[in-house]
Amino acid sequence: MQQQQMQQQQEVLQQEEVLQQETQQQREKQMQQQQHQQQQQQPQQHQKQQQQQHQQQQQQHQQQQQQKKTFMKLLRQFLLLWPFFKKQIN
Repeated sequence: MQQQQMQQQQEVLQQEEVLQQETQQQREKQMQQQQHQQQQQQPQQHQKQQQQQHQQQQQQHQQQQQQKKTFMKLLRQFLLLWPFFKKQIN
């Protein structure tokens, strides 16, 4: 029982770590995209840039949705495991 619980605890921690890494990677990717867009600010590319910004907003939105899903999944797991943790602490 305790062994299984330790394993579950470990898995939740690993998933959180993965989520943090993904979030960090996405942030870096977005930063790069923004820098890339800023370098393209000549007037004739204004429309192109607006399209890129729009695409980027859509991407950010998709990433946020994905992060939210992953977070909710983790949260559910945590809540399922919570009674075991609580027993362990007391």
